[in-house]
Amino acid sequence: MTRYIKLIACILTLAVILTLTASAKVQLHDMDQITEHVGGVAVELVTSAKEHVEGDGAICSYSNELIIVQVQFMPTNIEAYALDGGLHFWLYLEDADALNGNGQIELTSSGTCDVEETTWHIYDVSYEDGWNEIWLPFYNCGQDELNYAACNFFRIYNFLDYDTYMIVDDISVGLREDFPTLDSDEKPYDNVDETEPETKAPLLGNIDDHEDTASEEDVSEEDEYVDEGYAGMDGAGAIEDRAEEESTTGNNPLLYVGVVVFAALAIIATVFVVFVRNYKEEEPEEPKQDE
Repeated sequence: MTRYIKLIACILTLAVILTLTASAKVQLHDMDQITEHVGGVAVELVTSAKEHVEGDGAICSYSNELIIVQVQFMPTNIEAYALDGGLHFWLYLEDADALNGNGQIELTSSGTCDVEETTWHIYDVSYEDGWNEIWLPFYNCGQDELNYAACNFFRIYNFLDYDTYMIVDDISVGLREDFPTLDSDEKPYDNVDETEPETKAPLLGNIDDHEDTASEEDVSEEDEYVDEGYAGMDGAGAIEDRAEEESTTGNNPLLYVGVVVFAALAIIATVFVVFVRNYKEEEPEEPKQDE
């Protein structure tokens, strides 16, 4: 019997550890692909090492006046982070000095910009050339009109003093402790494979025919950012049919913790049933008394 008690104690301990260590951060978009819901100003997908932090790629925007990356995603419930959480993403800047101070970062629940939005000024955090890990707590935002139960749009834009580009990757929401790299000297991009040095992010593929949203005057063929032709995409498309197919609860992070707790309880119940059954089988029968 002591053996079964020890087994139950071990399972309970494991269940508690799993519950406490389960990460509750929510990835809003991995930025691995350009679709009709990902766009901005002169955007391209970059997939080379050192040009993305997570997944298979990231989204690059380049210009000499304004750079924008925006993405619309399925409505996501992030109410659990409204008080203590924040927005997290990776931002690469070729030349941080090119930003002239007129820019903004936005999360909205309207499926577009400037409506039902929570915003941060572009200089709410400091930037440097290269990769920047961005953490923007919701309690320190400017305008705050986002419906946290249905977050579905992200945008970052910067007006420029001269020609440059930025790359955006791994847009997520969570508590600060969900992102241990914020307090670490070793960043994920320090460990990726080395590639030949490049002065500009290579813009792979061709999106010249995307609804004729760009013209040859927008970016010339000689522009070193573009492999060939012209590049451009309108990312203001709306998600309609897919939203009806998804659960109205969105990606509620509490569901993940609930799954872990449910699994632990199921294991405990199974072990308890086995224990009771074995205990009854091992219980000695009382000797029958002679009449």
